[in-house]
Amino acid sequence: MSQYKEFQTQDLNLSAVLIARGFTLQQVIKNPDGKSTFFFAGSKNIESTIQDYWSNNLLVNPQEIFNALKLLKNRIYSNY
Repeated sequence: MSQYKEFQTQDLNLSAVLIARGFTLQQVIKNPDGKSTFFFAGSKNIESTIQDYWSNNLLVNPQEIFNALKLLKNRIYSNY
């Protein structure tokens, strides 16, 4: 069990960045309002990566972002 707190967000782009940076997507829950919530495993560096994302101090390979967005959209629209 991780000593770090699980992270959750409804931000699709942030979720794609986290996946591209190697963080583990645990699950996607579809909410009644039509939005989805993305749950990530707790990690030592997730908070600093999120801060870097919001302050535009994060470099990510564009192809990894596109692949992560595709993965997330598949999870959102799949039946599992």
